[in-house]
Amino acid sequence: MGKVSKISHEEFKELTARTKVLIRTGELTPYSNVILVSGVFPE
Repeated sequence: MGKVSKISHEEFKELTARTKVLIRTGELTPYSNVILVSGVFPE
């Protein structure tokens, strides 16, 4: 299983710059975002 971690809003924005797919849920709560990572990543 993967790991769950909290990151700052700035880190979140940096990670989303490399996003391949975006799913918009319509959630209006500020900063209630989730990043799901899949694939193979070198250590």
